Amino acid sequence: MRLRWVGLALLALAAVPLSLLHPRALVAHIPSTFGPLAQDGNSFHLSATRQTHAPLTSAHTMALAINPPAPNHWRGVIEGFYGPTWSNRATIHLLKFMSQHHLNTFVYAPKDNSYLRASWNQPFSQSALTHLAQLAVAARGLHINFVVSISPGLSIVYSNAADRAQLLMKINQLRSIGVQSFMLSFDDIPKTLDAADQAVYGNNLGLAQSSLANYVLKAETQVDSRFRMVFTPTVYWGDHANSYWDNLRQNLNPRVPVVWTGPGVLSPTITSQDVQAAAAALGHPLVVWDNYPVNDYSYVMYHRPQLFMGPLVGRSAGVVNRVQGYLMNPMLQPLASEVALWTAGAFLHNPTGYNPGQSWQHAIAAIGAKSPAAFKIFCEDSSASFLNPGASNTVSPAIAPFWQQYQAKKNLESTRLYHAFEAMSNVNTQLSQSLNPQLYQEIKPWAQQLSQEGAVGVSMIQIVEKRLVGDSTPASAINTTVASANKVVSASNTLGVTTVVNQWISQAKTLPPFAP
Repeated sequence: MRLRWVGLALLALAAVPLSLLHPRALVAHIPSTFGPLAQDGNSFHLSATRQTHAPLTSAHTMALAINPPAPNHWRGVIEGFYGPTWSNRATIHLLKFMSQHHLNTFVYAPKDNSYLRASWNQPFSQSALTHLAQLAVAARGLHINFVVSISPGLSIVYSNAADRAQLLMKINQLRSIGVQSFMLSFDDIPKTLDAADQAVYGNNLGLAQSSLANYVLKAETQVDSRFRMVFTPTVYWGDHANSYWDNLRQNLNPRVPVVWTGPGVLSPTITSQDVQAAAAALGHPLVVWDNYPVNDYSYVMYHRPQLFMGPLVGRSAGVVNRVQGYLMNPMLQPLASEVALWTAGAFLHNPTGYNPGQSWQHAIAAIGAKSPAAFKIFCEDSSASFLNPGASNTVSPAIAPFWQQYQAKKNLESTRLYHAFEAMSNVNTQLSQSLNPQLYQEIKPWAQQLSQEGAVGVSMIQIVEKRLVGDSTPASAINTTVASANKVVSASNTLGVTTVVNQWISQAKTLPPFAP
């Protein structure tokens, strides 16, 4: 869920020059992070289901034929980003994680699944339907509500009877595999109706979408009383009334909850007052789509792909009980997302007792159990985000004391900064040996960069220290260190990592051992 130009740009995600960071482009690597079973990004085979492309039997549907929770109970995750769709194995891993962290709803809404967006009016192939059935069965076994988002807004003629029939056909295909909860989504689409719709609705997009949604709700509820639907509007952020929201308030069935991302697309804070204002302006209950820790936009907007490994902050405790659902949009990296999602689960479970720092430490200790100190350094280094742009890392608090000690001409290798650089230099090796291999592969470019920064920091301090005590360093060693420093700075400008080390390197390069 992004502004439209960002969404379109992300369709060209493979063009981002990530090959500079690692022999395998990161985006190309994402679908295969779970090994041979997931090389196509789609075909994970449940161990109990050998013939995954066989026609679905009534047993599949019967196994799922229960009342799904109403939207007021939805607390979970929405796979709603632009970029490579997660493999089934990755999704099932996350479903298991969710079941352990107070999260009960998973919304399947990947923008790159053409059956749900670009080709919404085409029937699922049998293999595509089986792919979704595997996820639905897995979610059911873990007591997680499995919701599918359909996004027809790129091409639908809202008033066209054939298009409406195609939409019901798509929904009914999903109902045949036991899906009863749906999101009807109109995010990131044109805001102008075509001529046929203008003849019916004028140029009133809200009225056209409301008419379609009401039609779907009535038709599907008559067939199945368990049918649940939420609505994602085209204007999905803000806290003030506008003409589009006015039309939703006046025309959309009041029983239908409306998706909302907060005061902004990326909302640094969401308060109870924000919720009250938006709910009043929309005239509908809200389901929050929280765009954290999603990172798809960093690939295109900044050309510096980032990881967001910090805790969920900036959300008032009163928000949770004032909305009918709360969904977190994760990163392209499913396992790396679990650090932030761990904290989100704690917040949604007990918003008044939520302690972001404590929950974050628990997540780091559990996920990085075999090397928690190294994993903490890594997460700290990737914790800055729009939620907390000034997040501190291992190096930040050590820089000022280092320069004080330099001015005093004291032992620089005893400084906190030197020890921080030493610890950083070992992070990649420690994580490669201790983390879940799939998690390590997701974060590998950033882990390598962090260790290279640490190694450069160690070398530069050692050279400066020798100068202070009257020893000399061979010119070749100084040149090698400067070249490594320049390479680190260049790489960090490609990866979305902290700039504090770059700033320190720039300062250190002005010192006598390095300055011309």
